[in-house]
Amino acid sequence: VDWAKKKGVDLVNLSEKKIVNFDFGPDSALGKEKVSMELIEADVIISVPAMKTHLLTGVTLAMKNMYGTFPDVDKAKFHKKSIEDTIYEVNSAFTPNLVIIDGSIGGEAIGPLSADPICYETIIASNNVVMGDSIAARMIGYNPLDITHIRIAHEKGLGDASAKLDIDDLPS
Repeated sequence: VDWAKKKGVDLVNLSEKKIVNFDFGPDSALGKEKVSMELIEADVIISVPAMKTHLLTGVTLAMKNMYGTFPDVDKAKFHKKSIEDTIYEVNSAFTPNLVIIDGSIGGEAIGPLSADPICYETIIASNNVVMGDSIAARMIGYNPLDITHIRIAHEKGLGDASAKLDIDDLPS
C-alpha cells in the first residue's frame, strides 16, 4: 500500500467498482457473467498470488487467483459451472500481463484455508500466466499437466505448461 501511494498506483477492490455483464462467449461454461469494469478497462493486469495447494484444483496460483476477480461474494456458484473451465476462461478473457507468485511462505495440505505454512523462499515472475503456474506447480511437486486448468490452458494455447526450470543453474 505504501509503495502504491508513493508511485501513484491505484489499488482497488474490484467488487466496489462498477460491475457490468461480460459475455465470455456462447461456448463458454460462464456465458454472461458479472465482472468489474476496472478489469475490462485495465491497461495492465498483474496477478500476485501466494503459492499454495488446493483441495479442488490441486494448486492455487496465478490462474486461480484471477478467479478472485469475480465480484460475487458467493463464488461457490462457479464450482457448479466447472471450476477448471471457469479458471481457464477468466484467464483467457483477462490474461495477466505479469504474474508474481509469492512463495516466500506458501501453503501446503488441504488448502487453501487450512494449509500449513511452508517456507519455500521463492518468488516466481513471468509474463505468461500458464508458464508461471507450471513452474510453481513443479516446484511444489505437481506435474502441471495433471492440474486440469493448467492443462486446458496449455492445450488451448494460452501458454506453455511444458517449461522446466533447472534449479541447479540458480545461485545458492
